[in-house]
Amino acid sequence: MKTHILILLCLCLFHLSCSNDDDRTQEVIETELIQATASIASYSTVVTIDLESGNTITTQNDQLITNLTYEDSFIGLFPGRLVRSTTTDLAGEQIWEISPGIETGFDLNFDSSQLVIHGDILYLTFRATDPGLPAPNYIIMAINAINGDTIWTESQLDNQFKRIAILNDRIITVEGPQGFEAIVSRNLSNGSILHTWNLGERISHLVAGTNEVLVMSWSSAVYSIQDDLTLNWTFSTSGSNVQRGTIIGNQFLFHSRDENIYAVHLQTGDLNWSQAFPDLFIRQFFNDGTSIWSVTQDFNTNTYNINELDSSTGAIDSNFNVPLPIAIDDIDEIEILPFSDYVLILTGRSAGNTITDFYNYKTQEMIWQNEVSLNNIFTIKANILLGDNRYAPTSF
Repeated sequence: MKTHILILLCLCLFHLSCSNDDDRTQEVIETELIQATASIASYSTVVTIDLESGNTITTQNDQLITNLTYEDSFIGLFPGRLVRSTTTDLAGEQIWEISPGIETGFDLNFDSSQLVIHGDILYLTFRATDPGLPAPNYIIMAINAINGDTIWTESQLDNQFKRIAILNDRIITVEGPQGFEAIVSRNLSNGSILHTWNLGERISHLVAGTNEVLVMSWSSAVYSIQDDLTLNWTFSTSGSNVQRGTIIGNQFLFHSRDENIYAVHLQTGDLNWSQAFPDLFIRQFFNDGTSIWSVTQDFNTNTYNINELDSSTGAIDSNFNVPLPIAIDDIDEIEILPFSDYVLILTGRSAGNTITDFYNYKTQEMIWQNEVSLNNIFTIKANILLGDNRYAPTSF
């Protein structure tokens, strides 16, 4: 069992409108999954599977540090290189490849590398190689996503870039040594620093809204800030380490390790409602544009509970249980990847392949269960291709 877990969760949200007729629902499922694929990257392997059957299509040995989709293509950061390719499984035609001085070594860049697209500009952070410097050199740069040309570059010693978000004409970043991090506002056009807020604690996530960025800490606090780092409000939970969050309408919803889901007013930070999940570990949290969903693990019964919550009250509208495919003592890691109406649950064994369960969480149906040749799911990233439409992953 690993002592350090960094889950970079890839989330693709797309809401399908359909009638309540059972035959119609089945028709949507079949149509949606024809020629649908998922490319899943572990620590050292990229596997593309057929979502209709669960069978493996391709397997490639490569270390994917982070990735995103841009229009109809894939952009992936690997040790030493940044690549734009035409397909989700990396096997398509290469559009461009650059080597901007990224320090080789997956572990060195895993925490410090971020990719964000704004318009046609790609913003990239990484750890750079420079033997002449006394300390690591951390880089943030803007790249033309169309042709790979560098637009600007900013570098700094010691202070690692850990999170990045875009609000208006500013880049909001989390920078600094772990546990003593600052929020920094930078000029979008050249990367220069405009404002700094020395928050002095560890930040888990940045969630960009229309007029604000939500800062989620490893303590009990969530902060709402403007692009000049002016504080709008602070909300504190009853326990430390707030987890994943999402914006729905005029609410910011998130869950915490105090086993609660909270909904706060986006403009005021006032609590609208909270929903407790006692004795359950919240593994995943996402929305489909209308309802919100949580995936909780019950360690007593060795099951997952997939819960649909009313976004206005937090009441549980529906839920169903999913059994763990193997004994809990044999599980190395668990990753849950929701997208559209579906959820992929990957259960890594301490010895052997990863078991993948594929569910339609809205109809509460298992579509298939299969094994995937992933022996180390220290981290999971994914691209999903449904027919002719690719949905860019979203990381909390």
